[in-house]
Amino acid sequence: MPGGRRIRQRVDETNYQNWPSAPIPKILGTWIAKDKTKFTVRPILPEDESLMVKFHGLLSERTVYLRYLQPMMLQDRVTHERLAVSATVITIARLALIAEEKPRKRKLTSLE
Repeated sequence: MPGGRRIRQRVDETNYQNWPSAPIPKILGTWIAKDKTKFTVRPILPEDESLMVKFHGLLSERTVYLRYLQPMMLQDRVTHERLAVSATVITIARLALIAEEKPRKRKLTSLE
């Protein structure tokens, strides 16, 4: 990476075997963007479904195509059944994250 550091974390085989059943943390950490905005990153929750609908409404057609490799209408992307799967985290092996601008202004979402 030009101008940056590439960080590699060594994965211990024992930890990797236990990874899918590891407990899911409530908050993964706080980050500061280049513009000094603070964000808290946490696992997505079922009550975030309305935020996911708003997020999908902001996506461009190109972004949707690159994510799903096909055009997909907004009403198809935001069905309760689809969003419930994304917002239900059972194990850390299938974890979707959400980034919240502090204080609790939910602005950015990252799905899987």
